[in-house]
Amino acid sequence: MNLAGSRDDTLVVYYDFKRAPVTFDFIHYIIAAHSYAVLNKLGRFDVVLIADAWRNASAREQGYSLAERRWRLWNLIMEVLRAIPNVRNISVVSEPLSTVAINSYPPSFHPEINKKIFYDAARVIKFNSMGVNVQVLRASDYATSVVERFLPRTSQKVVTITLRKAAFESVRDSRLEDWYKFYKELEKRGYKVVVIPDQDDSLTERTITKDYDWDVFVPACMSVDLRLALYERADMNYVTNGGIIGLFLYGTFPFLWYSVTVEGSPTSTEKYYQKIGLEVGGKYPWLKDNQEMIWEPDSFENLMESLPLLDSLPVPEPSPAVEEIAAP
Repeated sequence: MNLAGSRDDTLVVYYDFKRAPVTFDFIHYIIAAHSYAVLNKLGRFDVVLIADAWRNASAREQGYSLAERRWRLWNLIMEVLRAIPNVRNISVVSEPLSTVAINSYPPSFHPEINKKIFYDAARVIKFNSMGVNVQVLRASDYATSVVERFLPRTSQKVVTITLRKAAFESVRDSRLEDWYKFYKELEKRGYKVVVIPDQDDSLTERTITKDYDWDVFVPACMSVDLRLALYERADMNYVTNGGIIGLFLYGTFPFLWYSVTVEGSPTSTEKYYQKIGLEVGGKYPWLKDNQEMIWEPDSFENLMESLPLLDSLPVPEPSPAVEEIAAP
């Protein structure tokens, strides 16, 4: 088999689905791999996704069908890779590896001898402390153009709300009634508000789209690229705890992340954040002033406290084309 990274001087990043999940947690891993390449001055790198078998370490994974795993590989993992600027080639391997590149990440990786895949944010924090810029996710030019047509630039401020409603760990789901009340308040105050629903909900019950009369942009929940473009276009982005948080951490757009801790969720406890090296009540060290982690729940009262911040944001400059259309 002719794999990406067959030359000895090419860094090859391996991600083995027997050892690690096919979820948004992958984003921490690939940002760490990017950081490793930057620190070692290795330039662009190749990625090999090992999909000859699948991990079943959690109840969530045990509930996945083979079809759903493959869907996630192509709809999620590959979309995330597209947003990483220095990925050169990608290979998906559906049979056991016979050879491994000399220059690999994780260093000295081997699918049997040295097979650990670390996919939390701890290594990203470490690489960032060594001077690597980890906020490298970018939307494609095409996705940006699509969103610009959907939301032409006017003097109206644009706000997005990303909601979670999933079968897995529903304790982390967004408080929809509170968000709906907040949505209506923002509309009253003249903001253009766009809701991005949860993909799981959009493919099943469609509670978010059917039960509330808010402006929902469904295509963004199916495309990482369109999500990024919409977040980059907005003046502020609201989100609650979920796998999608990785896009916010490694992008450059503004956001307010509510419900950082969630009782009953193992990956949303104070102990979990302390374990990966994050101070409780603080935020990831690379986040900007307009990128905030709100450790309180996503209640209506807490959301309303953000209004002074929204009001203080500069009024956007309309694009010349919009000004021309609006002229008498």
